[in-house]
Amino acid sequence: MPQFRILSLDGGGIRGAFTASCLAEMEKRLDRPLVDHFDLIAGASTGAIIAAALACGLTAADILAMYRAHGERIFTRGGSLWRTGVRQVGTTALHPMLRLKLGRQSEDLFYARYAGEPLAQALGEVFGERVFESIVKTRLIVPAINLANGQPTVFKTPHLPELPRDRKRRIVDILLATTAAPTYFPVAVIEPGTAYCDGGLWANNPGVAAYAEAIKISEKCRRPGLDPAFSAEDVHMLSIGTGLEDYSGMPPERDIGLLWWGPRILDIMFAAQAQAATFELIYLLTPNRFHRLDFKTPDTSWTLDGVKHLGALIAKGERIGAERFEAIQPLFFAEPTRPYVPFP
Repeated sequence: MPQFRILSLDGGGIRGAFTASCLAEMEKRLDRPLVDHFDLIAGASTGAIIAAALACGLTAADILAMYRAHGERIFTRGGSLWRTGVRQVGTTALHPMLRLKLGRQSEDLFYARYAGEPLAQALGEVFGERVFESIVKTRLIVPAINLANGQPTVFKTPHLPELPRDRKRRIVDILLATTAAPTYFPVAVIEPGTAYCDGGLWANNPGVAAYAEAIKISEKCRRPGLDPAFSAEDVHMLSIGTGLEDYSGMPPERDIGLLWWGPRILDIMFAAQAQAATFELIYLLTPNRFHRLDFKTPDTSWTLDGVKHLGALIAKGERIGAERFEAIQPLFFAEPTRPYVPFP
């Protein structure tokens, strides 16, 4: 059995229902919670919601139920009366040709497409006031970006010595930070003077960050009888994507501007980063230590907010989870890992 096992979960908005469904299908075949089989879980954006829930002891079926119950409400346009009024004034004042070109999307020039309150409420129902140090089922890392200081950040459970920064931060606040996809949700403020946005901008596939964290754990965590003893060659990773997107469409002209790039750039960034990280992990871990589960999106309507595909996403997750379980079971699910013991 591998001495150190990582579960890495991509970002992807509502497409996280595929991940939750895939994990729920595999968990059906286990005799214990899925989280007991991983030493470290990494999740970006929607993948972080799933990762945090697993790390708190919820089942994958519990998480899938959250997508079913809250997905449509989270991705419904709306907001306060004041906010709606400002949008209407702003879009009315736009140049008529710009309004014609952008249509309803013209209001997105002023505010995020979706209000953050429904997502915050859904997360609150699941995690309540729990803080990061209350996670004791496994190690967890979550990437984000702090726009205030212009730096990427990785939120971490206290699994390394001298790692106090995130202990008292609420899980809900960290998840709002990593899911704040530009143009989709408002930026998240954890402490005054911070402004966080989606970790998927630099780690939509967080597997490389997870591998680096594993190497640091192997170097720094040496408590006898508490920490796993392993080397880089002992690391195995199960990585789950949220759909391979086709972004190879040729631009209409060589010199293109904001009107062409605007609706596409975020999806291209997320897809390209996830693919690049997958290639890097194959080099780092070799094919027999890196296992990727994913699917090809049928068309461009399978967006981060494409809630109309929720049922199809769940069905795809069930199918791939069932098909791939037997192949990965000996590596990841034959026996549980050593229990995680946080640093005091």
